[in-house]
Amino acid sequence: MSLKSDSKVSKLISRYVDDPRNTDNAWMETVAFSFHDETGNEIGKFDLKAGDDANDLKWIQLSEALQLYASHKELLHKVALDLDAHW
Repeated sequence: MSLKSDSKVSKLISRYVDDPRNTDNAWMETVAFSFHDETGNEIGKFDLKAGDDANDLKWIQLSEALQLYASHKELLHKVALDLDAHW
């Protein structure tokens, strides 16, 4: 999918992440991107489907009160700061 000019894509991280599954011999690394769709005309229309280890997938309101797995909240906080959005 190509994104139009009203969408912003930025790479958040590409590194080791804190995760309860990490051990001395194995650890989680991730690459995370932020896809911001100001109008909701592109990314906002994705048909979201859970897969792999996800139980559920849906659009939600971003909030500091969210209970998220591992370092996911840290990543969303970075996106909010980058976009000067409410946290």
